[in-house]
Amino acid sequence: MVTCSGCGAVSSESVRFCSSCGRAIAILDTPTLEPERPAVVPTPVTPSSHPQRSGGFSPGTVLVERYRIVALLGRGGMGEVYRAEDLKLGNVVALKFLPASLQHDAAALAGFHAEVRNARQVSHERN
Repeated sequence: MVTCSGCGAVSSESVRFCSSCGRAIAILDTPTLEPERPAVVPTPVTPSSHPQRSGGFSPGTVLVERYRIVALLGRGGMGEVYRAEDLKLGNVVALKFLPASLQHDAAALAGFHAEVRNARQVSHERN
């Protein structure tokens, strides 16, 4: 067990992000002797139960049984971007969601697809 240095929540040593605040669990976070808490199954936030200005997904939400939302990174005219963990590959990804008003706009979709093509060419060497 480790204690998150950001909020003090206790997590199992196998997780990479705090389930309470979304902060990355560092090697330096302190091990604890407390018993492991039962797993909490996150539920998706629907627009009617969560204000739109706070983001459409809350930390811990799992999408398509693969991506766990860690935090909302930003919001703009082209949608919302979230930091997420790819549960299948075990790495951190950014997920971008277009607003409903642009999902059928051919020019916006073409720009979004071009952005994805460019982003896929970017690589970062891990230390």
